[in-house]
Amino acid sequence: YRQSDTYFMFGDDNMARIRYREDDRINEEGEVAEIRARLTYTTPTKERVFDSMVVLSHSRFIAPADRPLRFYQEYFQASNTVELKKDRLRWHIHYQGVLFYINIDQILEPEIEDTFLEIKTRTWSLVDAQTKAESVRRMLAILGITPEDAVRQKYVDMHEKTKDGDS
Repeated sequence: YRQSDTYFMFGDDNMARIRYREDDRINEEGEVAEIRARLTYTTPTKERVFDSMVVLSHSRFIAPADRPLRFYQEYFQASNTVELKKDRLRWHIHYQGVLFYINIDQILEPEIEDTFLEIKTRTWSLVDAQTKAESVRRMLAILGITPEDAVRQKYVDMHEKTKDGDS
């Protein structure tokens, strides 16, 4: 996928965000084969951190975006917008009978030189989240990834730091 994200921010950093994402699925020839646009309503807070590596966050609402980005820019009238572009490789895997989404991301704009591995799954309760967090921890251990390697920031928050000149 080639993803373009526009985050609509309202008020201070602790308030909810709306992300407009355009996913361009790239085929074997390197051409755009399909385009999908979605809106996601989130909060910047983390629900919980497990084993200092696994972060539980919560998307409050996901919906198809049936209007162009310009419509949402004018409609939301956010106090701030942040744009990110990235290349994403994505796999769906079943590990110990559970569906996980494996993403390998390269942030193109703003340019961040690191490559990021993200493992996602859906959870339904705290007990379910704890069980799945343990599975993620085991997968990361198999890959040789330690708690010291973990980045707990969301990409949009990393963008704010690169914009301010921090690293």
